[in-house]
Amino acid sequence: MRRMIQIMQFLSFRDLCIGICLVILLASSGFGIVDGTSMHPSLKNNHMFIYSKVTKQTEPKVGDIVLIDSPDSDTYLVKRLIGVPSTRVYLNKGMVIGADDFLLTDVYLTESQLLTDTEVVVVPPNQVYYIGDNQENSIDSRHTGTVPMSSIIGIVKVKF
Repeated sequence: MRRMIQIMQFLSFRDLCIGICLVILLASSGFGIVDGTSMHPSLKNNHMFIYSKVTKQTEPKVGDIVLIDSPDSDTYLVKRLIGVPSTRVYLNKGMVIGADDFLLTDVYLTESQLLTDTEVVVVPPNQVYYIGDNQENSIDSRHTGTVPMSSIIGIVKVKF
């Protein structure tokens, strides 16, 4: 009987610790489910993800997958951040081909195409530029323009 009481006390303490950890985790993060294919292959339709909420200590970086408060609806967008203030974003025939000093790896253009058909967009102060990894099936900054940095709610940390 005494041993059973000791086990129950241990389980109660463990359960309390798990509960405290869950409260802390939920206060600083959240989870979501992908609806659509705009982030394919990084995130597929119905994939789940956990995100950390943006704070001054956890500001998103270029290349992060972020959760954005949609400027046009009551939904959230899951997109890749490719431009922060003063970033130069390069577009060719409506497709983002790079930003600042890097080209996206899935873009195959000749040097003459790069020189003649490329448009440059400079991201304004306090704004960000975002795209879907599946550019052919994504509504993003190419269509809606930049959004305020404050529209970014979280950074995707775990996807499953």
